[in-house]
Amino acid sequence: MNFSADVIIAGAGPAGCTAAYYLSGKGVRVLVLEKESFPRYKSCGGGLTYKTTRVLPYNISTVIEKEVKKVTFSSKFKEEFTKSSDSVLITTVMRNSFDAFLLDKAIHEGAEIKYGVKVTSVTNEVSHVRVQSSQGDYTAKLMIGADGANSITARMAGLIMRNMYMGFAIEYELEVSPAIMDKYSETIHLDWGTLPTGYAWIFPKKDHLSIGVGCHQSLAPYLKKYYNKFIDYKELGSARVISMKGHPLPSGNIRNMISAGSVLLAGDAAGLVDPLTGEGLYYAICSGRIAAECSLEYLNGKSHDLSNYRQAINKELMPELTAAKSLLYYFNAYPSWVHNYIKEGRNSWNNFCKVLRGDLSYCSLPEKLGKYKSLWSPVSHVAQIIAFGKRKTFRMK
Repeated sequence: MNFSADVIIAGAGPAGCTAAYYLSGKGVRVLVLEKESFPRYKSCGGGLTYKTTRVLPYNISTVIEKEVKKVTFSSKFKEEFTKSSDSVLITTVMRNSFDAFLLDKAIHEGAEIKYGVKVTSVTNEVSHVRVQSSQGDYTAKLMIGADGANSITARMAGLIMRNMYMGFAIEYELEVSPAIMDKYSETIHLDWGTLPTGYAWIFPKKDHLSIGVGCHQSLAPYLKKYYNKFIDYKELGSARVISMKGHPLPSGNIRNMISAGSVLLAGDAAGLVDPLTGEGLYYAICSGRIAAECSLEYLNGKSHDLSNYRQAINKELMPELTAAKSLLYYFNAYPSWVHNYIKEGRNSWNNFCKVLRGDLSYCSLPEKLGKYKSLWSPVSHVAQIIAFGKRKTFRMK
């Protein structure tokens, strides 16, 4: 069969570009199908935890907007305090320039890109895949669906995932005065406890602020009101809105089918979003690399199918996402306790920083809880019940 490429990748976001970079670097013929023209605006807070920059195979300093060492916390718009770190915790980027940078790296390695091509149908065969699109048909030995939370690839390949933890966020870009920009330029701001799930954030960029709110999708109708209350609390209500978009935040589990036949999913399409923070960039980049590694094994005849991909994701990424979900139950059940724990505890702030920097995993956190360690297992189930009850009975005034 005359293949259009060895590997077709749907979507030129961080997961797709990372997979394309690694595969092309090994001489694999890669074709990336992207429905938008680049650079394109992408709804995202654009906050890269330092651990994310550490897993990237190249330097991204040219697209970094800000480097942040301070975090200001508030609980229900009260009890505000600020903590500082000696090292960078988060770097902020604009997704239009960040994604274009990642794509350029993949193209430099030899990947081919077709813009304005929307995938409309995927026929998953045992030994190859057929792709129909808005600009013609393509065939490949395998396909990586990196086309986001509403993945067409997943639906067409029959990879419908169930029992997902579904979050939702709305994000605004605000133009503010130079004085306000200076005030927020080195600090991210987080408010939590206002909704039974989720939080609000402010991330500084070079010349504007990214402000967002996120929560479990069941409480999404309250997000606009939460956002309005948050910007009033921060005295930003008069700022000009540059853009606003909403997007789902799917977090899967070890039972989800993220590969079948000649198709596998990466990034948001595979439900690889941190349910606690809503961060997807770290898991997108890691899953893109894993997708490339498993695809290479398949193409080189070292594996007879792509089942090794699901196994690799469940081993490398799912333990952290599962632990994050457990932490989320604690956070939702006892937000005031979490707030005070970060505020008063020196070790708790250090651990918070280590998680953002990648020096400490979620799975290791129970060992750092000191006298509270014994609460981890027995309270988890109770915390789920409390958190669920709060979500079911919540009403925002």
